[in-house]
Amino acid sequence: MSAFTGSTEQSRGSKEKFRIFAEKTGRILFDADLKTGRIEWAGAIKEVTGYDPEEFATVDFPAFRELIHPEDRKLIDKKSISMQDGEILEKETRFRRKDGKYIYLENIAVVFKDEKEDLNRVVGVLRDITEKVTAQHELQKNEEKFLSIAEQTGQLIIDGDTRTEKIRWAGAIEEITGYTPEEFSKVDLQACKEAVHPEDRERVFSNLLNCLHTGERFNQEFRFRRKDRSYRYVENSSVFLKDEAGNIYRAFGVIKDITKRKLAEEALARTEEMRKKEIHHRIKNNLQVISSLLDLEAEKFADEKVVEAFRDSQNRVISMPLIHEELYKSGDKETLDFTEYLKKLTDKLIQSYRVGNSKIHLLSEIEPEVRLHMDLAIPLGTVINELVSNSLKHAFPGEREGEIRITLSDIESARIGSNCFLLTISDNGAGFPDTVDFENPSSLGLQLVNTLVNQIEGRVVMQRNNGTEFRIWFGKKES
Repeated sequence: MSAFTGSTEQSRGSKEKFRIFAEKTGRILFDADLKTGRIEWAGAIKEVTGYDPEEFATVDFPAFRELIHPEDRKLIDKKSISMQDGEILEKETRFRRKDGKYIYLENIAVVFKDEKEDLNRVVGVLRDITEKVTAQHELQKNEEKFLSIAEQTGQLIIDGDTRTEKIRWAGAIEEITGYTPEEFSKVDLQACKEAVHPEDRERVFSNLLNCLHTGERFNQEFRFRRKDRSYRYVENSSVFLKDEAGNIYRAFGVIKDITKRKLAEEALARTEEMRKKEIHHRIKNNLQVISSLLDLEAEKFADEKVVEAFRDSQNRVISMPLIHEELYKSGDKETLDFTEYLKKLTDKLIQSYRVGNSKIHLLSEIEPEVRLHMDLAIPLGTVINELVSNSLKHAFPGEREGEIRITLSDIESARIGSNCFLLTISDNGAGFPDTVDFENPSSLGLQLVNTLVNQIEGRVVMQRNNGTEFRIWFGKKES
């Protein structure tokens, strides 16, 4: 009995519904008797084949075979079908329509055998998948073109399954890695991790895990170990694909060799470093010349006030070349060790005022290796110069014994910010005169203190308590 005929009214109704469904969904139903060669057709015959249903009703197995592309005919030959009874057959073949054009058909069928285990019947569905196959071919062409371009431009293509951690590679494999494509095809995520330079590994894979969590684009530069154990700089730029549930299942990206660029950047950085070093060296020398000139000019005068004015100016200049000297010696040309700088600055001030062997003691409590940006260090050095100089000149008259204390600590401040420094300069001397208004001073030195503290967006407070104490809060501006 045919798949499209029946002995009862109910059976005819069911077959009719099935035929209509096939027609509406663009499919052709067929029932082929392989012994007689006769085929019964139903469904969207006109839409798929271009033939009227009446014309196509005469197409038997031999005629249908002639409509199949010569290269695909063996796929539907009875001899080529070696299957079990009731097994599902799936094939893709090219079919010639009435207008002579070939389309791609998907054939899903069930095969049946007789009592002698010979094939005698095939029942199935044909569907036009030309658009799908054409898209796949176009995609394959584009992929081949892309891989060709990648290889010619020295790029390595990476296609990773995030669930299995298996990776496929293509492109300039040997040029970048030193491995043959066959060797590198065995490289998985763990092997990739071990090939990244140990100094770069934590940064790279921490960023990778973050991108796998957020779905953001992954872009990292790192050193990659080749087969010969040498390292090359590479850049990995990858995107992540998500499934319908929003879970990342695939990573697709490009790795390119950027060694030449990185070496050029390093050479440029070394040149820039040498240039900055030379600039700091020249600035330091020029400021020292100015300081020496002020010292020579001071010797021409006998008036103590004039000499003191020269000395004050000289000390203001001294604080600046010291900074450039520290920057010159440091590998970092933007920040300096402020702890070491403070020690040298206060030593210079003691020598300048010729109290190195006096009864005045300079004490400091400064956190080790405090690094400040030079834009902060220069005005702050001038402020320290003014306040320490003021104590040395005025706090201990008549060879009076005493202490000048400098402290610098890392604290929390609601006013300046949660993370800031507190600089304290104090002495136990005669005390600051009540007649002097610190916030509106007439002297140049105190005016400089207020102006420069405002410049670094800090805050200064003076207290008169068994001497004089200045507290200066300022925010961190580390490079």
